[in-house]
Amino acid sequence: MERIKHKAFLEAMLLVNSESKKAKLFLNDKRMTFQEKTILSSFLALRDFENQDVIDVLIKMTCHDPFVDSQRHYCLGAAYNNLTQFKEAEFHLLESIRINSFKGAEVFRFGACQSLFTVYLNLHHQSGMQEMIHQMKTLIHIPKFGLLYIKSCEFALAIQRQEFEQAKKILPFMEKNYSTLNEHQRISYFYDLFDFHLFLDDYTGASEALDRIKRYKKYKNASHTKYMQSIIDYLDDGSTIYLYEKDFQGFPFLLQQLIVLKSLQIGDRVSAKLAWERLRHENSISYAADFHYKGPPDLFGKALAKLTGAKVTPIIEDFGATKESKLYSLLKNAQGPIPKEALYQAIWDTEFQSKDDLMKLAKLLQRTKEKYSIEVKSIKGAYSLVSKKAS
Repeated sequence: MERIKHKAFLEAMLLVNSESKKAKLFLNDKRMTFQEKTILSSFLALRDFENQDVIDVLIKMTCHDPFVDSQRHYCLGAAYNNLTQFKEAEFHLLESIRINSFKGAEVFRFGACQSLFTVYLNLHHQSGMQEMIHQMKTLIHIPKFGLLYIKSCEFALAIQRQEFEQAKKILPFMEKNYSTLNEHQRISYFYDLFDFHLFLDDYTGASEALDRIKRYKKYKNASHTKYMQSIIDYLDDGSTIYLYEKDFQGFPFLLQQLIVLKSLQIGDRVSAKLAWERLRHENSISYAADFHYKGPPDLFGKALAKLTGAKVTPIIEDFGATKESKLYSLLKNAQGPIPKEALYQAIWDTEFQSKDDLMKLAKLLQRTKEKYSIEVKSIKGAYSLVSKKAS
C-alpha cells in the first residue's frame, strides 16, 4: 500500500470536520501546494453550503497526485449530494473510493463511503447502502467514532427497510452516544430520527426531531427545514404547502418534488406531470409512470399519497381559455386555500416578482368574481372559494 507524500495536506484534512479553525491555518502553510489549498478551502466552503462554487472550481482542476485527486473527487461528490444531484455525486464518490488506497488515509476512504451511503439513502438504494456499510466495516482500525457511525448507518438502513423493531433496538445507543459524532454525522442522525418517526406516522416525534435540526447551531440549510416543516404541517393538519420555488433553485430534486406537490394541490396536473418526468429522469426506480411512487413512505411519498388519494380534479388544458376561466377552474378544483404566488405562477407561468404582480392577480380575481358570480376570501396570503352566489 502506497504512502502519502503530502503530510501537511493530510494533517489539514484531518481537522476539517473536527477543528475547522485550525484547518484554516493551513491555507497559509508553505508546505502545501496551490491545489491542496484549493481543495482544503473547498471542504471548508461546504460547511457554508457554497456547493456550486466548489463544483465550479474543482471540476476544472487536474490533479496528478492520486491522493490529492481522491480528495478532489470526495469534495465534488459531497457538493453534488448537497445539491441533490445524485448521479454526479455517486460518480465522484466512487472515484474517490477507487483511487484512495493509501496507508494513513483510511479515514478519508471511510468518509467517502459514508457520503456515498447518504447518496444511496436519498436514492432509496438499499443494496448500495448495505455495500457501503460492508466497506466501512472492512476498515477495522477506524476509531470509535467510525464504529458509532456504522451503527447510525445500520439505524438508517433499518428504517428504510421498515424494520422498526430493529431500529428501536439501536435508538437508545444512538441517543446515548450521538454527541460524539462529528457535525455531518450528527445532522445525518437527526434526519434519520425524523424519518423514523415519520414512517410510523408519529408527526409529533417527527416535529421534535426537526426542531433538533433547527436548533443545532452549526446547521445552516434553511431550505431543507422549511420544506420539511411545510410538508409535516400539511400532513398533520392539512395546512397549505406554502413555499417559494425560488428558495429551492439550488436543490433541483427537492424543487421538482415541490412543484409536483404544489401543482397537485391546486389541481394543475399538467405542471405536476412535467416535474414528475424530471424526477423520473433522475430516478426511474422510485418514480414510476402516472405518479406511482415506489420509494419509502417519506415526506414526499406521504404527501403525494394524501394528494392523489383526495382525487384532485385535473385541469383540462384549453389553449383558448381565458385567464378568468383558468383562475375559476383553479379555485373550484382546489382542496383548500391556494397561495397567491401559486395562483400567479399557474396562470402567468412565472413567479411573481413584486407587489405589482399581486395587484395584477387581484384585478383578475375581481373580474373572475363578477364573471362567475362567486365569493372568494383572502386569508394569510391565499385565496379560497367560499360559495356560489344565488342567481
